[in-house]
Amino acid sequence: MKILYLEDNAQDADLVRTELRKRAPDMQLDIACTLTEALAKIKLFEEIYGTGLQSTAAEPPSASADGNSCPRYDLVLTDLNLPDGSGTTLLAEVRSQHLPLPVVVLTSSGSEEALALLQAGADDYVIKRHNFHETLALVLRAALDKFHTETSRRAAPLRVLYVEPNAHDIDLAKRELASIAPHLRIESLRTAGQVFQRLEAQSPQATVDVLLLDYRLPGPSITDILKELCQVRGLDLPIILITEHGDEEIARQSLKLGAADYVVKGNGYLQRLSTVIENAWLRAETSRRERVLLEERTRLALATEAAAMGIWEWNPVTNKMIWDDRMYNIFGARRGSLVTYETWKSYIHPDDLAEQEAQLKKISKEDGGGQLDFRILRGHETVRHLHIAKAVRWSTNGDELRIVGTAIDITKRKQTELAIQRHAKQQGLIAAFGQQALANLNIDELWDQAAVMVLQGLNVGFCKVLQLASDNSRFILKAGAGWKDGWIGRHIAATYENTQNRFVLASHRSVIVGDFHSEVRFKPSAILTKHGIRSAANVLISGAGGPYGVLGAYSRDAHRFTPSCVDFLQGLANILATAIDRKTTEERLTYLAQFDPLTELPNRSLFLDRLNQAMQHAKRSKGRIAVVFVDLDRFKIVNDTMGHSMGDKLLVQVAQRLRQCVRSGDTVARLGGDEFAFILSSLAQAEDATMVAEKIITALSLLFELDGQEIYISASVGISIYPGDGTDAGSLLKNADTAMFQAKEQGPAIYQFYLPQMNERAVARLKLETQLRGALARQEFILHYQPKASLITGKITGFEALLRWQHPAHGLVPPLQFISVLEDTGLIVSVGEWVVRTVCEQIRKWQDQGLAPYPISINLSARQFQQQDLDAIIGKTLKVTDIDPRLLEFELTESVLMKEAETATNALQNLKSFGVQISMDDFGTGYSSLAYLKRFPLDVLKIDRTFIRDVTTDPDDATITVAMIKLAHSLGLKVVAEGVETKAQLHFLIENGCDEMQGFYFSRPLPLETVSQALIEGYRLPAF
Repeated sequence: MKILYLEDNAQDADLVRTELRKRAPDMQLDIACTLTEALAKIKLFEEIYGTGLQSTAAEPPSASADGNSCPRYDLVLTDLNLPDGSGTTLLAEVRSQHLPLPVVVLTSSGSEEALALLQAGADDYVIKRHNFHETLALVLRAALDKFHTETSRRAAPLRVLYVEPNAHDIDLAKRELASIAPHLRIESLRTAGQVFQRLEAQSPQATVDVLLLDYRLPGPSITDILKELCQVRGLDLPIILITEHGDEEIARQSLKLGAADYVVKGNGYLQRLSTVIENAWLRAETSRRERVLLEERTRLALATEAAAMGIWEWNPVTNKMIWDDRMYNIFGARRGSLVTYETWKSYIHPDDLAEQEAQLKKISKEDGGGQLDFRILRGHETVRHLHIAKAVRWSTNGDELRIVGTAIDITKRKQTELAIQRHAKQQGLIAAFGQQALANLNIDELWDQAAVMVLQGLNVGFCKVLQLASDNSRFILKAGAGWKDGWIGRHIAATYENTQNRFVLASHRSVIVGDFHSEVRFKPSAILTKHGIRSAANVLISGAGGPYGVLGAYSRDAHRFTPSCVDFLQGLANILATAIDRKTTEERLTYLAQFDPLTELPNRSLFLDRLNQAMQHAKRSKGRIAVVFVDLDRFKIVNDTMGHSMGDKLLVQVAQRLRQCVRSGDTVARLGGDEFAFILSSLAQAEDATMVAEKIITALSLLFELDGQEIYISASVGISIYPGDGTDAGSLLKNADTAMFQAKEQGPAIYQFYLPQMNERAVARLKLETQLRGALARQEFILHYQPKASLITGKITGFEALLRWQHPAHGLVPPLQFISVLEDTGLIVSVGEWVVRTVCEQIRKWQDQGLAPYPISINLSARQFQQQDLDAIIGKTLKVTDIDPRLLEFELTESVLMKEAETATNALQNLKSFGVQISMDDFGTGYSSLAYLKRFPLDVLKIDRTFIRDVTTDPDDATITVAMIKLAHSLGLKVVAEGVETKAQLHFLIENGCDEMQGFYFSRPLPLETVSQALIEGYRLPAF
């Protein structure tokens, strides 16, 4: 460190040089005896080195342009009182030129003058008192460190908030500070209110470093401002006051209220202001750091206590040691007893003593520290492991070595290290085994590799990998190690024998046998007895497919295994089970890609592949093949009424019968749902396919028995022939499907060969479906209303709303041509919502026109009835139209209600809660249960037209009709007869107590205009 030392007293200069050479030999003094000489050196320093802060490492003196040289000073030390001036002049020169030099001033005065020096920019001061030279080196080093820290800080902007009501003073201060302290960033405000608002906006510390206040601000006094900022808000910012001459007392009072410093406006105050700002900030920053340091020290003390850490010190010269209370506890020594190095050695484990002493000697010779783990005998009895951290410390007299350190009892850590190492090895083996399992699908090899992993991971001599036999009755020794020849591959135990393997299999829990000699739970198997096994650990190999076997490790030593051994075994077992699952899944996926899992018949993919092969063979041999497409009739009714599980059982029996209808070389496949297909190869003539078709129809027409219930179904069959009906697999299958649909329309239980015109019907249906999809948006749907009449009064009692399609090109399309298409495509849902809304709106209009309202019934399809939000839609419509809900009636067919009777009951109750009427349509055509008929919240029973048609000519129909009327009345239901077309039918119904009728005898379905006219004119049945 090179120092420019300005001192006019040669004796003092020589004394300082001598002391620094002794105490700080790295400090070199360049002494100037006069202020003039010192100023010249400073000027030369500035000319050569400039104002940049450079490395303080030793370097040869540089020369100026005229050849004069000057050392690269690191610091300026100046006496205050000089014959030709004052040290403050040299200080002012250094600061005014912004030279990168800290300045320390020697003074004989007291604290007030020292404070003035610091305010003028001095980095520190030393009062010339007795033996001041003893601490001088420390002061100089501290000043240099502080200067470098502060200079480094100046590299970043220092943010100053300047509050001054005078705009001229603000502008003057900004311009002056910009020239002498460009690192200061000045933000200006004019009033105290602005200050409060500015500091409320966000954290002040995040945007401001120093607050500069003029003491005469408009509004509250400076003392009130300081109280608000420092005491009320707790502002942690240095505050500097700018005062006028004569206001020093106010400034001093402000210091008591929290201000950090003050500056008196006068000549040159702006030149001093930057130094005052920097010093105030530095003091505040130092205070913050001291608080942080205190907190860190407190946390360190708490951490030492929490970590059970002992602290010790040893003086090798006196051989004495100092222990804290924790050290006495760690060593098991009496607290407060005298401790020497010999005492220390008496506790060290004899096997570790030599190494421990060697470490201490090594540390004693080095200016540094070290760490050591060794054992002690706590209380001279119990072995414990200690971790010692040591550091060398020299005493103040320079020749006395002290070693200090900490001690922590690490016995538990040491005990677990071996377990951790073993665990790490086992985890590595598990990971390696997992990689092997991923890369290798040869399960037999993985069984063998698992045995190898057990031996390596547990360091045992015996291992068994037992595979559970396919009938779950025996254990097979699939792989293993340590056993005599001839055991691998044998059935070594039955699953019913009282072995630990049986326990693992039955409980799905691992088991450890400490010693078979004293074991009372399990009996050792023959293989264990013959090999002298004493202890064992066994875990289950179990995956998605259930138990696969048992993995076990064995030893001739008793109590060899621990829970961690079981964890390792279970990890291997899990990987092995996962590999087996993956292999099984891949085999299953391969199967499912080609076969139907329910019937085990080939699926569509395999069917098409075989069909392509058959066609290629037929092409080469110029032969014929037939594709037979089979669809079950009435299967949906079975599925809906008896449940899907019963439907699946029926499909399995159907598949079994279909297999018997073809030759071994032919193919029968399930395409999906209730659709099946055949490939009939090598046909002599196309008509040969009829034999198979007739076999199919006959086989499926026989009785099926499902869980004690007798079921009858039939099948519709379509046939296409290669090459006449198609030259590719897709066309053949599609054409057979088309023929099947034609058979279904003519059926049931018939077969049909494909004809080209069948595709025309399919195209027409597709065109119809396309047109229907836009019909609702184009407002092409209309409603006709068929009236119902009372058989007592003959008056109209209500209407049934019937959907019609006004096609723009074909006119009015009959419902039989499009209703089924709406059902199949799901369009019936949106169209049904339109019907409900339109009917409710029409009832509202009739009421508004003053006409007496009549109930209108609406047919609900199966698809509509299954809507989750049906009740919400109806409830919303009733609310919007504000009609009496009793004027709205919903008709559901018997088959729809009986499809899922329990669900239907709940759905009907939800509808009934709105107050609407419920009727069962087409009664007598389905499979109604009288129990459910009673539970359904019905209001009306409608007798199907099939019974009414022959009621006057067929005694059976007449009897059934009368029985239905009486049944309905006994249940409190109103009866409506549908399809009444003759006067004789009408009189029969009147005589037998039917309530209402509906049919062409009274009226056909009427357009809206005619219905309104009928209401106005009071239309009624003739002869009433």
